[in-house]
Amino acid sequence: MIQFSRPFLLLILLALPLIFLINRHHKRSLILRTLTLALIVVSLAGPESTRRFTEHRAIFLIDRSASITETTDIESVRDQIAAVVNANPNYTFGSISFADTAKITEPVSDRFSATVTSDDLGVGTNLATAVDLALADAWHDRHTQLILVSDGRITEGLDQGLATARQVSVPICVLPVGTEIVTDLRMTKLVAPSVTTLNRPFTISATIVSKRDAQATLAVYRGNELISASDVAINVGSNKLTLTDSLASEGAYQYRISIKQEDDPIFENDTLTTTVHTTTLPNLLVVDPRDDAPVLSLLRAIGAAFVHKTSVPSISEIAAYHEIVISDVNLADIPQQVVADLDRFVSDLGGGLLVIEGEKDVRGYAGGGIEDMLPISYTVPQKARTASMAIVFLLDRSASMRSRAQDAAKIDILKEAVAASVNLLDKDALVGVIAFNRDYQWLVPIQPVGDGSAIYDPLRSLEATGGTDIYYPIVAALNALDKVSARTKHVILFSDGKTIDEYRDYEGLFARLQGGDITLSAIAIGKTPNIPLLTSLIQAGHGPLYRAVDVTNLPQVSIEATQRLSRSRFVSGNVAVNGPLATGELSAIPEIRGHLLSYAKPSADVLLWAGEDPLFARWRMGSGQVAVLNTDLDGNWSDRWLAWEKAGLLLDTMLSSVEPITTSSLGLTGSGRITDGQIEVLADARNEEGGFANFLDLRAHLVSTGDERSMEQVAPGLYRAVFPAPCHGDCTIMITDNSRHRSTLVPISLSYPAEYAGTGIDEETLHEIADATGGKILQDEVLPQPSTAKEMVVSTDIHSHFLIASLILFLADLVWRKIPLRRG
Repeated sequence: MIQFSRPFLLLILLALPLIFLINRHHKRSLILRTLTLALIVVSLAGPESTRRFTEHRAIFLIDRSASITETTDIESVRDQIAAVVNANPNYTFGSISFADTAKITEPVSDRFSATVTSDDLGVGTNLATAVDLALADAWHDRHTQLILVSDGRITEGLDQGLATARQVSVPICVLPVGTEIVTDLRMTKLVAPSVTTLNRPFTISATIVSKRDAQATLAVYRGNELISASDVAINVGSNKLTLTDSLASEGAYQYRISIKQEDDPIFENDTLTTTVHTTTLPNLLVVDPRDDAPVLSLLRAIGAAFVHKTSVPSISEIAAYHEIVISDVNLADIPQQVVADLDRFVSDLGGGLLVIEGEKDVRGYAGGGIEDMLPISYTVPQKARTASMAIVFLLDRSASMRSRAQDAAKIDILKEAVAASVNLLDKDALVGVIAFNRDYQWLVPIQPVGDGSAIYDPLRSLEATGGTDIYYPIVAALNALDKVSARTKHVILFSDGKTIDEYRDYEGLFARLQGGDITLSAIAIGKTPNIPLLTSLIQAGHGPLYRAVDVTNLPQVSIEATQRLSRSRFVSGNVAVNGPLATGELSAIPEIRGHLLSYAKPSADVLLWAGEDPLFARWRMGSGQVAVLNTDLDGNWSDRWLAWEKAGLLLDTMLSSVEPITTSSLGLTGSGRITDGQIEVLADARNEEGGFANFLDLRAHLVSTGDERSMEQVAPGLYRAVFPAPCHGDCTIMITDNSRHRSTLVPISLSYPAEYAGTGIDEETLHEIADATGGKILQDEVLPQPSTAKEMVVSTDIHSHFLIASLILFLADLVWRKIPLRRG
């Protein structure tokens, strides 16, 4: 299509026919001259050739952050970009390279060369800087799409970049690049207490992640002093390594821990630091109603500084401590207000709580209250294994059971009572039944309850006859239970206790019951049972004595006894102790003689096991941690522990496991974060009622440099200060409330850049970017056609073509006029 820039000049063409009117006799000779003039006029009118076409533009956003430059060859990235260019010939391309900052690598043109810069643009991946530059006014029109060339490990500006692209309806397609380095070891976490007392051992734990099994060296520095260097075996996945240290003088100590291996491809993620402060003030509160409690003696033996109270004080008092130990306190007697204060101490103030539970501490406890804070539960979870139980019923079938009670034979009431008890038990529970008079008989050998038919059927034929000998059936039951594998074992004796008057080794039987792991309960039948014998049996067997004066009530009494056993919280008997805490100097923890039956909650960390049961467990609760020891430290179950030379070390290690990482003062909670090269410190101040505390004189002190700044109130109860961030390591901020004379420490770890936290393609993030903006993952290198495209009109000046044509006609006219002269 031809257009003219000066179309008004075409009016001259209307005058050309006048030439023929003036020179009528030379019309043939004027044809070429008239055409020549016409072409000159058309050329002067500015003829232009126009064409319409649809333009597709795309801009590559090329990730040049550390996770790409450290893992992927620059030529590989260039080849992948070139493949996209070649697969989309109807596009014109440009490119931007970015990391922390962004720069234009190539403007959009049809001479795109897929240049990938090697310039240093920083370590991180700031998507927002690249998107903002691509969509700047000089580049942007609404028909452009972006192509992100990245591994998806965006460290900054993800949400902002996606929001900008969505706002202008520009899709971002994704070209995945990057390689996972499986040989890299990286340290992901370093945990130590922020404050510790002088000369008290504390634990530092480091977490190392690896994609393969490896051998490495763990180096530990205190300040500039190397205090430890050891070879360690690293397994696939997460590895937690711990070490113990103590400090003899006051001050702040920086610990730097590095994991090294030969030919480590990325050394930047091998090291983390933390700071520990020392104090001479006791930070441990022990709550025990006894002044001579064994736990106090253990703490004195290891030189721990502590304060002893006989009951839990108010929140204003316990807020001054970092850890609390509760021992020999019945859980049912802890008031709800005390539970709320302990919850606040742990969750809000970041304190540590250790609860030591013996047998008497949970008697009569129905759950709730402080149980919600503990990492264990006394209720069998639906998805957990069922508690294993073995019960042997001993049934007195002597002649005294032939008499009747309210038109029913006593022996039949006894059968009904046993059947009712068996019906309460889980199908996996183990049950045996012995009937005895002068002799004894196994009616039902010990076996799973199942549907109960194997137990009910033998009971039907039971008859009452003969005298009574209690001793041998009890021995038979104990012998049988000794061979059974079960978490709890019980004997329930149904009898009036009136046994044969012959010598039996009851002293030996009592001793066996006293030292074994089998409990014996008794149901005394009738109005005149042999209470002395039955009492001696149940005292040795650590069980209760029930009375069924009215024999018709025997089924109800039997049901009560069975229900109590089925939900028993105690496991007696020698049990081996093992678990993650039983290593190093604590690798030979002695057996215990009993423990509480409990179940670890889903997020609990069980550090010691007693057989299959959690013995010492902890979990994080808000800012602090709670741990529970499911055995006493009074010697009833733990006599071998107390006699062990490392008992103090064991208790101190348990305390260290819940030692606060950070602490807060009552009504003053601090936090900090690093943004844009600065440390932003915030303080949340509250009054005693929990309301905002305003107009306070708060100051923030950067311990490592001595820099101190006033904190500005920026919101109700919220105060802020900003410091320049150190280049590496970590730092501690002390926030001081001069108005209320309190302070708190805020440790801030300056970790390595997040870019070194992993390698390889983050497919989840790449899909999120494509889905959020309407783009796609480029698996086949072909770009999607945009829903709207820009129609372009291109004009080409062709006036020279008409001038050339007029020149040719002019020369032809000259030749035409010369030919007749030569003929003449």
